[in-house]
Amino acid sequence: MAAVRLDRLVFGVQDGARAPLPPATYIDVLRVRWNGVVIASVPDPPPTGNIAVDLGGRLLAPGATDSMSVELDLEPTAPTGFLELMLPASGIVAVDANSNQPVAVAPEIGASLPLSSGLARLEPPARTLVADLQSVVSAVLPADGSTVVLARLVLVNTAVPGSGTIAVQSLRFGGGDADFAPQSIGAFASTLEAYRGGVLWASSAPLTVDSSSVSLSAANPLDLDPVAPVTLEIRMVTRPAGAAGSFRVSLDAAGVGVIQPSSALLAITALGMRRNLHETDDFIAARSKSPRRNSLRALMQHPRFVSGNFNTGLIAEEYPKGFHAEDVPHDDPAMLIAVAASILGLRMR
Repeated sequence: MAAVRLDRLVFGVQDGARAPLPPATYIDVLRVRWNGVVIASVPDPPPTGNIAVDLGGRLLAPGATDSMSVELDLEPTAPTGFLELMLPASGIVAVDANSNQPVAVAPEIGASLPLSSGLARLEPPARTLVADLQSVVSAVLPADGSTVVLARLVLVNTAVPGSGTIAVQSLRFGGGDADFAPQSIGAFASTLEAYRGGVLWASSAPLTVDSSSVSLSAANPLDLDPVAPVTLEIRMVTRPAGAAGSFRVSLDAAGVGVIQPSSALLAITALGMRRNLHETDDFIAARSKSPRRNSLRALMQHPRFVSGNFNTGLIAEEYPKGFHAEDVPHDDPAMLIAVAASILGLRMR
């Protein structure tokens, strides 16, 4: 008995309705493996018709069993829909190695011809990450080394279900003052941290007082599944006896450290939700060396606050030099004078 020589495979490409599809539109590379080893590939399938793969006269010995597998690299720009690879009996070109006569092709028991890859549904890849930085910071922060929540960062992979994940490795925040001019975050914070579900995900290195930006690096990437929002809580450890005044923390698109796919055509873009991430997020964390209760009282009694005509820059605009005791005038100053006089009289007796 002679060996069988396999010369060529001819594949058809079709959709869910069994209509032919243009191979070049959907397939970037077709590879054939023989017992796990690549023996042939077609890097540029034709725009129409079938895909012919030259096997170079691969020999199959009498009674031997070998395995052959087919792999596809899809075009990043392939349309959504269904795709199926078909291999009919006429597409398996094989001959008797001695006589060079064609051999009959039959399916194995339980199978049928043509051979099919089965329908695969093509979905658009994950390409867009939407980020929303939401302020939850208190109006006044104590400079005592405590941990406070600055903001919540919501990340959303906008791809349709079944598409790939987006991996986020790091975050980089910038600092600014009330006028959006660059300002050191380190003057107010000793570290920044990001928590997911109450568990630390990423943290910064210890900050110096002149750190104008802060990078949070994670040991493990954050994998974002399609249409499954993930919320990170951004916390700050305040710097004991840190600077007084106000500051802003911002995040722009470049500050979202996405692990990009190897193909530039699959590049992931970070976008802002409800606001452009290229603009500084409008929230402010303010500090005052004055007692917190008094500063909050002054803020709540301020005419702009009472009227509702204010924004997150209220503290910086109305108290540009920090809070002072005289910013909280008493409703009845004469009563305070009377109380002070009484105390003084008691001490003099």
